[in-house]
Amino acid sequence: HCPTDGGWEAPYGAWSDCSADVQVGLRQESVIFDDTQNLCVDQNYIAKLCKVRLSSMAIHPGHKLIVAGGSKRGEVGLFMPGENKVTLRLEPHTDLVGGCQFSWNKLFTCSYDYTVRMFDPETLHYDQVYSSSDVWFRSLSVCNENEVMVAGTNGQVVKVDVRENKKVCAYPSKENFSEYGSLWGLHHNKYDTNYFLTTSNNGTIAV
Repeated sequence: HCPTDGGWEAPYGAWSDCSADVQVGLRQESVIFDDTQNLCVDQNYIAKLCKVRLSSMAIHPGHKLIVAGGSKRGEVGLFMPGENKVTLRLEPHTDLVGGCQFSWNKLFTCSYDYTVRMFDPETLHYDQVYSSSDVWFRSLSVCNENEVMVAGTNGQVVKVDVRENKKVCAYPSKENFSEYGSLWGLHHNKYDTNYFLTTSNNGTIAV
């Protein structure tokens, strides 16, 4: 991180102070790229998760490698790579799975079928935690073990309490939020959940 005095111009002027760090970083990057020349594809780490095109994916943040993928027809596949690789295919949604994310040993998914669902791998149950009558959900971001945010095609982000299966609040809260466009991407700051980022189909990104 380069020291700045504020404003958008400061980072560019600060590059001279960080030139040594940048050169070191570039050398490290070249080493990483050289290492990739020896990479190969292991068939034990490849799996056919769903019958049709995948529209979303997620990797478990824990020590045990588990990946998930959602398809355009509402399927969700789970995959544990390795010599004894395990795959599990579920059909929790009826339309395209826009987003999926692991958190606290749960898998959250949202879909064009107007629902947000949570999968518990211990019980193998897929529960609905939120639904809308007219909004497709394209992306989600888990705030903590009790709350998840979802981005909708109506330009609004909804925070949901998964314990009570209800909306806690929505951003923006005003009625006329169509000016923000249909939202496609959503990501929140894990260290300060007051900040989150959205992208929309009108070419804008918003914090």
